[in-house]
Amino acid sequence: MNLLSGIISTTFVPKEYRLVHGNELLAKTYKKIDENIEYPIDGYKIREYQLKLIMVLMKDKFLKLPLNYTNIEVKNPLDIFIGYVMLDCLISNPDRHHENWGWIVSSKGVYLSPTYDHASGLGCREHDDIKLKRLQSKDKGFQVENFIKKAKTPFYNRDKNLRTDRCI
Repeated sequence: MNLLSGIISTTFVPKEYRLVHGNELLAKTYKKIDENIEYPIDGYKIREYQLKLIMVLMKDKFLKLPLNYTNIEVKNPLDIFIGYVMLDCLISNPDRHHENWGWIVSSKGVYLSPTYDHASGLGCREHDDIKLKRLQSKDKGFQVENFIKKAKTPFYNRDKNLRTDRCI
Protein backbone atom coordinates (compact mmCIF):
# COMPACT_ATOMS: atom_id res chain seq x y z
CA MET A 1 0.00 0.00 0.00
CA ASN A 2 1.36 3.39 -0.97
CA LEU A 3 0.98 6.02 1.77
CA LEU A 4 1.18 9.02 -0.57
CA SER A 5 -0.44 10.03 -3.80
CA GLY A 6 0.11 12.93 -6.14
CA ILE A 7 -0.52 14.16 -9.65
CA ILE A 8 1.38 14.03 -12.89
CA SER A 9 1.02 16.88 -15.35
CA THR A 10 2.59 17.21 -18.77
CA THR A 11 2.95 20.97 -18.28
CA PHE A 12 1.72 23.90 -16.25
CA VAL A 13 2.94 26.42 -18.83
CA PRO A 14 0.31 27.71 -21.29
CA LYS A 15 1.19 27.46 -24.98
CA GLU A 16 1.96 31.14 -25.49
CA TYR A 17 4.31 31.22 -22.48
CA ARG A 18 7.81 29.91 -21.75
CA LEU A 19 9.26 28.58 -18.51
CA VAL A 20 12.58 30.23 -17.68
CA HIS A 21 14.39 28.10 -15.10
CA GLY A 22 16.25 29.56 -12.15
CA ASN A 23 19.65 28.67 -13.63
CA GLU A 24 18.96 30.95 -16.61
CA LEU A 25 17.80 33.80 -14.38
CA LEU A 26 20.75 33.49 -12.03
CA ALA A 27 23.28 33.23 -14.88
CA LYS A 28 21.99 36.46 -16.43
CA THR A 29 22.18 38.25 -13.08
CA TYR A 30 25.30 36.82 -11.42
CA LYS A 31 28.42 36.30 -13.51
CA LYS A 32 29.78 33.50 -11.28
CA ILE A 33 26.83 31.22 -12.03
CA ASP A 34 26.84 29.28 -15.30
CA GLU A 35 23.40 28.34 -16.67
CA ASN A 36 24.93 25.29 -18.37
CA ILE A 37 25.92 23.57 -15.14
CA GLU A 38 24.34 20.15 -15.25
CA TYR A 39 22.03 18.87 -12.57
CA PRO A 40 22.52 16.55 -10.69
CA ILE A 41 26.27 16.20 -11.33
CA ASP A 42 27.20 19.79 -10.56
CA GLY A 43 23.82 21.14 -9.46
CA TYR A 44 24.50 20.79 -5.75
CA LYS A 45 28.05 22.13 -5.83
CA ILE A 46 27.40 25.77 -6.70
CA ARG A 47 28.53 27.78 -3.68
CA GLU A 48 27.00 30.90 -5.23
CA TYR A 49 23.54 29.25 -5.16
CA GLN A 50 22.25 31.17 -2.17
CA LEU A 51 18.73 32.07 -1.07
CA LYS A 52 19.69 35.73 -0.74
CA LEU A 53 20.47 35.91 -4.49
CA ILE A 54 17.16 34.29 -5.40
CA MET A 55 15.32 36.65 -3.10
CA VAL A 56 16.74 39.63 -4.98
CA LEU A 57 15.35 38.15 -8.22
CA MET A 58 11.95 37.60 -6.59
CA LYS A 59 11.75 41.32 -5.80
CA ASP A 60 11.96 42.22 -9.52
CA LYS A 61 9.34 44.91 -10.17
CA PHE A 62 8.14 43.12 -13.32
CA LEU A 63 7.56 39.77 -11.61
CA LYS A 64 3.90 39.01 -10.96
CA LEU A 65 2.11 36.40 -8.88
CA PRO A 66 1.72 32.95 -10.49
CA LEU A 67 -0.84 32.66 -13.28
CA ASN A 68 -4.37 32.03 -11.94
CA TYR A 69 -3.19 32.73 -8.39
CA THR A 70 -6.16 33.19 -6.05
CA ASN A 71 -4.86 33.60 -2.48
CA ILE A 72 -5.60 37.18 -1.48
CA GLU A 73 -3.53 37.04 1.73
CA VAL A 74 -0.11 36.54 0.09
CA LYS A 75 0.43 39.44 -2.26
CA ASN A 76 3.96 39.27 -3.65
CA PRO A 77 6.12 36.70 -5.45
CA LEU A 78 8.89 36.75 -2.84
CA ASP A 79 6.49 35.67 -0.09
CA ILE A 80 5.16 32.89 -2.31
CA PHE A 81 8.68 31.66 -3.08
CA ILE A 82 9.49 31.67 0.65
CA GLY A 83 6.39 29.49 1.01
CA TYR A 84 7.88 27.07 -1.54
CA VAL A 85 11.07 26.83 0.52
CA MET A 86 9.06 26.41 3.72
CA LEU A 87 7.15 23.54 2.08
CA ASP A 88 10.50 21.98 1.13
CA CYS A 89 11.63 22.24 4.76
CA LEU A 90 8.37 20.77 6.02
CA ILE A 91 8.60 17.71 3.75
CA SER A 92 12.43 17.48 3.79
CA ASN A 93 12.62 18.06 0.06
CA PRO A 94 16.31 18.42 -0.85
CA ASP A 95 15.55 19.06 -4.52
CA ARG A 96 14.95 22.83 -4.95
CA HIS A 97 17.96 23.11 -7.25
CA HIS A 98 18.30 25.80 -9.90
CA GLU A 99 16.07 23.99 -12.41
CA ASN A 100 13.20 23.36 -9.97
CA TRP A 101 11.86 26.90 -9.86
CA GLY A 102 11.49 29.65 -12.39
CA TRP A 103 9.43 32.30 -14.09
CA ILE A 104 6.74 31.92 -16.73
CA VAL A 105 7.28 34.54 -19.43
CA SER A 106 5.36 35.87 -22.42
CA SER A 107 4.55 39.18 -24.06
CA LYS A 108 1.68 39.40 -21.53
CA GLY A 109 3.98 39.46 -18.52
CA VAL A 110 6.44 37.69 -16.21
CA TYR A 111 5.00 35.40 -13.54
CA LEU A 112 6.46 33.28 -10.78
CA SER A 113 6.01 29.63 -11.72
CA PRO A 114 3.97 27.43 -9.43
CA THR A 115 5.98 25.14 -7.18
CA TYR A 116 6.88 21.81 -8.77
CA ASP A 117 8.91 18.61 -8.43
CA HIS A 118 8.48 17.63 -4.80
CA ALA A 119 9.11 13.96 -5.47
CA SER A 120 12.30 13.85 -3.40
CA GLY A 121 10.53 14.83 -0.20
CA LEU A 122 8.93 12.77 2.56
CA GLY A 123 11.64 10.13 2.55
CA CYS A 124 10.85 9.05 -1.01
CA ARG A 125 13.80 6.66 -1.13
CA GLU A 126 12.68 4.86 2.01
CA HIS A 127 10.40 1.84 1.71
CA ASP A 128 6.97 2.27 3.31
CA ASP A 129 7.80 -0.38 5.93
CA ILE A 130 10.88 1.60 7.02
CA LYS A 131 8.86 4.83 7.17
CA LEU A 132 6.38 3.17 9.52
CA LYS A 133 9.19 1.77 11.67
CA ARG A 134 10.72 5.25 11.92
CA LEU A 135 7.36 6.66 13.05
CA GLN A 136 7.00 3.98 15.73
CA SER A 137 10.61 3.67 16.87
CA LYS A 138 11.76 4.49 20.41
CA ASP A 139 15.36 4.71 19.13
CA LYS A 140 16.05 8.47 18.79
CA GLY A 141 18.73 7.80 16.18
CA PHE A 142 16.20 6.02 13.96
CA GLN A 143 13.20 8.32 14.47
CA VAL A 144 11.90 10.68 11.79
CA GLU A 145 13.30 13.74 13.59
CA ASN A 146 16.85 12.43 13.25
CA PHE A 147 16.23 11.25 9.66
CA ILE A 148 15.16 14.72 8.47
CA LYS A 149 18.22 16.36 9.99
CA LYS A 150 20.33 14.57 7.38
CA ALA A 151 18.54 16.08 4.36
CA LYS A 152 20.47 18.93 2.73
CA THR A 153 19.23 21.54 0.30
CA PRO A 154 21.19 22.67 -2.75
CA PHE A 155 21.31 26.17 -1.22
CA TYR A 156 24.56 27.38 0.25
CA ASN A 157 25.26 29.66 3.16
CA ARG A 158 28.92 30.56 3.08
CA ASP A 159 30.66 27.25 2.27
CA LYS A 160 28.05 24.79 3.56
CA ASN A 161 24.83 23.38 2.17
CA LEU A 162 21.83 24.37 4.24
CA ARG A 163 19.91 21.50 5.79
CA THR A 164 16.18 21.24 5.16
CA ASP A 165 15.48 21.48 8.88
CA ARG A 166 17.35 24.82 9.05
CA CYS A 167 16.83 26.53 5.70
CA ILE A 168 14.49 29.28 6.88
